[in-house]
Amino acid sequence: MAPSNLGGALPATRRRYSAPTLVVLVVVLAALVAPTRGYESYTYERAYEQYFTTLAACESNYAPYMTRVPVGSTENCAEVPCTKVVGEVHYSLRCIGDDELGEPPFFPPEVFEYMAEYVDNSTAEDDLLFWHLTHRPGAGCQPMDPDAAAYLELTVTTAGDAMAFTFKQGCDATCETCIDLFVGDKDHRAFNGTDGRGRNFVYDALPRCAAHAYTLRHADFEPAPVDADSAVSPVRDCWAQDGATVYGGWTVTVEGEPYCCVVRGLHVDNTSLTGCDLAVPNPTDFFFDALDGATYQQCYSSLDADGCLTTPDFGKAEVERQMDWVDVAVNEGAIPRMFAISIDGVPQGAYELDVDWKQLYCTGRGTLEGGVCRMNACGSTTPFYVTVGAATADGVACYHTCFSYRSIFIP
Repeated sequence: MAPSNLGGALPATRRRYSAPTLVVLVVVLAALVAPTRGYESYTYERAYEQYFTTLAACESNYAPYMTRVPVGSTENCAEVPCTKVVGEVHYSLRCIGDDELGEPPFFPPEVFEYMAEYVDNSTAEDDLLFWHLTHRPGAGCQPMDPDAAAYLELTVTTAGDAMAFTFKQGCDATCETCIDLFVGDKDHRAFNGTDGRGRNFVYDALPRCAAHAYTLRHADFEPAPVDADSAVSPVRDCWAQDGATVYGGWTVTVEGEPYCCVVRGLHVDNTSLTGCDLAVPNPTDFFFDALDGATYQQCYSSLDADGCLTTPDFGKAEVERQMDWVDVAVNEGAIPRMFAISIDGVPQGAYELDVDWKQLYCTGRGTLEGGVCRMNACGSTTPFYVTVGAATADGVACYHTCFSYRSIFIP
């Protein structure tokens, strides 16, 4: 599912795209790309055009307001990086294989946002195009082509099981004067454009992003108290992202500003003590809670509402069962701690390890020592771990505190 997006390069073993990327393609394409029985199937790459309201959203591949996918194979598909259209709107083109599409579950609107697909065969070549128009509150009047020569707007309102929408296209920059205007609901979904060609809307739901992160490292500041009227959670309740690395942390509020701090210690003599036996003193760059004497450091500000962290599945960060065995992964190259997971509701960052036909999500990395995984400098060890390859020598990296995404992924 793609993190920023995701905070760095993706693992070489698998290609992932963010929840919105996968969801919007599923319903109609699934029927069109399925191979015919009895014939050899081929994988085609499709030109996957997307429009985003901000550069950050484009770079994160998160929540495009419009996606356009030509049906059929695309020869010599060439990707286009995030390119400015007008204002903050950015356009990109990605080449995605039709075998990389998945089918998400359906959840009620309090969990999902609405998306409307509409089929448009009005191109000059008379090819069929799918314009997936993702409704997000505040998307407003937006460009519908890379030259910003025309604009479109889609609004959706709901009340219980009822849904109504207004779709405008071929508009001026205010979306007040438009070539096509259509108002519909669940029972009225088809209309003809001014060119006489038909459009048909199909409703689906788009999973909301499961994990947003604080991304701006807060540094070079004097110790400061947490706001007295704000309670700090006893467990981690936020994610922070630093480059390709994702952390779980505690939300603290100082002078009305929220931060996600990923290290907790003890406040003694105006110093933050952390590490094994609280032996590492830090005289600056921390917040403290005067009520319980806790300190919070390595803090991040600026919650990125447009960026979506990579999670194990569409709009879902929760993992299920903790690993209690030894296993071997087949990952290639560097393994960043780039996944956001939730363990019984507690946010954490994790490494993704590809083990046989399943994935494990491990929150820590240590070294092998005498047949066990040394988890940290404090000497904590565990007999349950994952190594990359079959290496068992002391000093080899081992990944620990690992979870499966689904309980069925158990040996």
